[in-house]
Amino acid sequence: MKIQKQKKGFTLIELLIVIALLGTLAVALLAAIDPFEQFKKGTDTARRN
Repeated sequence: MKIQKQKKGFTLIELLIVIALLGTLAVALLAAIDPFEQFKKGTDTARRN
């Protein structure tokens, strides 16, 4: 009778896919928010007051 080891954890491919998806979502979020534009608006508002 063979004793089988149970595999625990994730494969390298699975981890790379998840990291790629998270990176894509982060880039899309930054493009939507555009922090530099928000900073410029805040600076312009402060200058006008």
